[in-house]
Amino acid sequence: VYPGSYLSEDIYLVAKEDELIQPGQLEPERFFASLSHQISQLDDLDQDLICPAQPISNVPWLEAMFGCPVRVSSQAVWAETLLENGGSIETFQPGWDDAWEAAALNMVRSLVKQFSPRAPVAGPFLRGPGDVLAALLGAYRLSYELVYHPAQVQRLAELCARRWVE
Repeated sequence: VYPGSYLSEDIYLVAKEDELIQPGQLEPERFFASLSHQISQLDDLDQDLICPAQPISNVPWLEAMFGCPVRVSSQAVWAETLLENGGSIETFQPGWDDAWEAAALNMVRSLVKQFSPRAPVAGPFLRGPGDVLAALLGAYRLSYELVYHPAQVQRLAELCARRWVE
């Protein structure tokens, strides 16, 4: 256990099973008790790993920033696809959800205020461009588009990579 590997139950503090999460529901203070407990466990371990406090790691932050709805189930939190069953990849331009970006930044700032310098604080776990493409298009559609429209997949991958770096 390390800070940031929130127990899956923590997400149920803000959403019920099979509900969509909105960025405003992720108020950092709701997760402080669990994270404080995890950090206190580190004091008893003889280890040389750096274990940062970080925003809830099972939330698909970057996918949500690209506009994918985020759903909670009993076993996972995932980003729903935007283009899986229809729409043209040639004209598809994912948006950017400032509210999700603000929620991630707010989470990091709140963690710094609450836990620094006791624990290092890291940014949210951001999946890579390939993962974001799979979320945007769906895994099956992404596989299809890689074969039949590779230039469009490259265009979207470059967009995802640029946003990841930003």
